[in-house]
Amino acid sequence: MPIPDLLDRLLRAPGPSGREESAAAIVREEARALGASVESDVLGATTAVVGTDGPLVALVAHVDQIGGAVSRIREDGLISVHKLAHADPRATAYQRVRVLTANGELPGVVGVAAKDKDKPAWEDLYLDIGAADGDEARELVEHGDAFVLDAAPVELHGGRFASAAIDNRASVWIGLETLRRAAAGELPCRLALVASVHEEVYGASSVAAPLRTLGPDAAITLDMTYSTDVPEGDADAGGAHSLGGGPALFRGTIIHPRLFALLREAADAADIPYTVETGMTTMTDADAFYAEGAGIPVALVSAPIRRMHTGVETAQLSDLEAVVDLLVSFAERLGPSLDLAR
Repeated sequence: MPIPDLLDRLLRAPGPSGREESAAAIVREEARALGASVESDVLGATTAVVGTDGPLVALVAHVDQIGGAVSRIREDGLISVHKLAHADPRATAYQRVRVLTANGELPGVVGVAAKDKDKPAWEDLYLDIGAADGDEARELVEHGDAFVLDAAPVELHGGRFASAAIDNRASVWIGLETLRRAAAGELPCRLALVASVHEEVYGASSVAAPLRTLGPDAAITLDMTYSTDVPEGDADAGGAHSLGGGPALFRGTIIHPRLFALLREAADAADIPYTVETGMTTMTDADAFYAEGAGIPVALVSAPIRRMHTGVETAQLSDLEAVVDLLVSFAERLGPSLDLAR
């Protein structure tokens, strides 16, 4: 099953936390093509709204991906780095990368200086861009230049695919596809996609402000969750979730119980398989937004992913499509009589 063109473009666009411009530009371009009203803020977050009547539901998906940055340019031409996300350094060791410089992308590779190369720390990693010495390296990169893993999408068997940045570009694609479905038909509500930034570093530092300005009646965070159908999976931590198992609906303290119930009713009505994820917190945009979101009810819908925060993240296209179907089914059940009071 081929990867949809828009999803492929989103996965290939470099966008580490703080440098999300390329991915955000695709979101804005696609949303405007749908006829959505599009706005952005100084931090880089994007808001796109379709519809004119009924309650307003915001779909929140962060566009940034894990990455690193140049911390020191050594005299031998090699480059020390630091992380731009909470990621395991082993996933970056010995990988190809794309360095985002003032003059465009620059290829590089990651080496490991640690004696115990099986357990490197971030300070043990270094970039090799081919520079002969420090002077040549300084002509090519600057301190603070960001980099991302160079891991383009690849189609796997059974409708599955692997890539860097599936977390969370797949959810951005889900949000845009849901807006596309909404713009093509008549829904008893308005939908907004809020494409947030900086989530991988600070978690929702950019999402509360646009949501407070937007003032939706409810917000649904879209993200990826850990698939437990691999040897390293832990179903005891938050439930069992597998590729092909459909959306994961989060149920926990910060999740509004009526929104969770409506999502489950929507899944049952559309015969969409799903799993239930649980936890004290969600480790997504939903957490900080719940604390800062001016009392706006929040829910979380995720798709399962294998090997989160690596260059070989793996997902199943049918799961992403099922999330779109769920959100449309959910939106079809909303109307002027929506009451989320507790």
